Amino acid sequence: MQLHEFTKAVSNLCDFYERKEPKQATIELWFKLVNRMPSDPIAWIVQKIQETSDSFPRNITATFWASYGEWQNANPDKRAHRAFFDCPECSEGLILAKSKTSRCSYVFRCIRCKQDNTKAYPQASRLDLLQDYDVRETA
Repeated sequence: MQLHEFTKAVSNLCDFYERKEPKQATIELWFKLVNRMPSDPIAWIVQKIQETSDSFPRNITATFWASYGEWQNANPDKRAHRAFFDCPECSEGLILAKSKTSRCSYVFRCIRCKQDNTKAYPQASRLDLLQDYDVRETA
């Protein structure tokens, strides 16, 4: 979402509820909390707020996020789907390895394809892991 789109949405809500528009600095502060939201559902969110709220929302950003969740549930076909590609070293960006010295198993992010961005797992290559771990074959 862009700042001008959010500003227009807030302006439409202010007009609908006959409320004075907030200062631009306030809108910019609110925007920092909702800027990761895509532009597609803005009109749907404004309409949903107008249909369900008797007054201007007390917490506009929380209302936007709650309405966005409802929009996602109502439009599952518009959600982004991850597409994995075949990497010979991993399975969907992850390498499963078992320690040769203990019975512990570990998960690593593939450093070659970088398809998984879970920060909790360290990065490694399959070749580096073969020295200390039994690495499972990829599916």
